Amino acid sequence: MPPHTAVREADGTTWASPYPVIMTFWPKAFAQVCILLPADETAYYCNVIAPPVYHPRRESVEFADLDLDVRVGRGQVELVDQAEFHARKGAYPADWVDEAERAAQRLMQWARDAYGVFSPATARRWRAWLERRHPF
Repeated sequence: MPPHTAVREADGTTWASPYPVIMTFWPKAFAQVCILLPADETAYYCNVIAPPVYHPRRESVEFADLDLDVRVGRGQVELVDQAEFHARKGAYPADWVDEAERAAQRLMQWARDAYGVFSPATARRWRAWLERRHPF
């Protein structure tokens, strides 16, 4: 999404990034990866989620955030919001809890290995795509 694009949260609050962000979702996956593209680096913010539902008519994606997040940037890979996950996991279906924990570990490993969406080549392709469509 281009800089300053409004994102609406389930509680109605909105936010916007000052730089481009690519939000990736996969069917049946317990993860969403935001590729953060400020001019001076590429970073990632990953949400561990229940599998997303795409609404083509509204051009929107809905998902339940399962609290665990992975932050990647400046050579660091960090699992965050573990306390929130552990405090709330009793409210989630048991299979979601298992999948969430596996997804967090998988995201961290992929980030350390620069695999898939975390590959520098992937970020370069997205930057080029954005530049062609939305020169900043």
